[in-house]
Amino acid sequence: MINNPLFNQYYQQLTCKIFILGHPSQGESIVFVLYGDERIIYSCVVDSFVQNDRVVPKDLLYGLGVDKITDLFWTHPHDDHSNGLVELIETFTPQSIYIPIELQRLPENNRSLSASVLEHINKYKGYDRRCKNQPRVQGLAANMYLYNEYLYVGQYTVPFQLFAVAPCSGKVRKNAVDGNYSTLNDYSVVLELIVGDFSAFLTGDIQNRMVSFMLEELSMSIPTPNILKIPHHGSKDSTDIINLFSDDWLTDIAVTTAKRSSDLPRDEALQYYNSCCEKVFRVVPTATNNAIWGVEVNILNGTIKQILNENFE
Repeated sequence: MINNPLFNQYYQQLTCKIFILGHPSQGESIVFVLYGDERIIYSCVVDSFVQNDRVVPKDLLYGLGVDKITDLFWTHPHDDHSNGLVELIETFTPQSIYIPIELQRLPENNRSLSASVLEHINKYKGYDRRCKNQPRVQGLAANMYLYNEYLYVGQYTVPFQLFAVAPCSGKVRKNAVDGNYSTLNDYSVVLELIVGDFSAFLTGDIQNRMVSFMLEELSMSIPTPNILKIPHHGSKDSTDIINLFSDDWLTDIAVTTAKRSSDLPRDEALQYYNSCCEKVFRVVPTATNNAIWGVEVNILNGTIKQILNENFE
């Protein structure tokens, strides 16, 4: 956890914006920005993808006025979550890069884009405090608090928490020791983000087989989030994620990206999420351009306002 002096200042308003980006063919990224009044307190990007030779989250960050991000998260080494990450690192110089724990290498015969991304990130592991623009690289596993801060807003003290829910260290350590890289989704980072009474649950490509390990390993309860990024592009193997939540409330909004080559999302999964979420959004299957969905949350007022919807339905 890196000390952020912006957490120790006083603000009159506290808002955040969260965007989920995808494409009908494949690709996924999430952008989160927290504002105190009009000032950016914290920002992060989860994963990246490229379409038409453009890094999709990069254009959005520029549009938001972000020239430096606090944290970059790489949920797992599949190409549809990795393309453009190196350019984001070089352009927005994050303070920290978080990758799945135990992800030290990929097989030598793996010449994928993800392998080159991991090779690039590994160059930063010799962290030198004298190089202020050099990011710190840290492995993530369940039960790790990245932030547990309080923000002073008006007369209120508002918690800001970022907590790693997955991957399960024991399971991925066994995979790494055995040299088993056949199920890279098992490495998926899952994050719980809390600002005041608002929460978002960001899930990478975690699948049902890992949820049972998560239930055994987690040290804290997970309340039903306001926003759920549906895991694994809405596959039938994504639905057990709901079992992690400690209450029976409906999720306000669930959003899934797409992967056309795997026929995702699946109708059966969407039907299930519609039964336990107030609203469910998916990428328009017939769209030809990038899909971007975004909301602005007023933390003190407890309101969620949609501010962007391109090619989601």
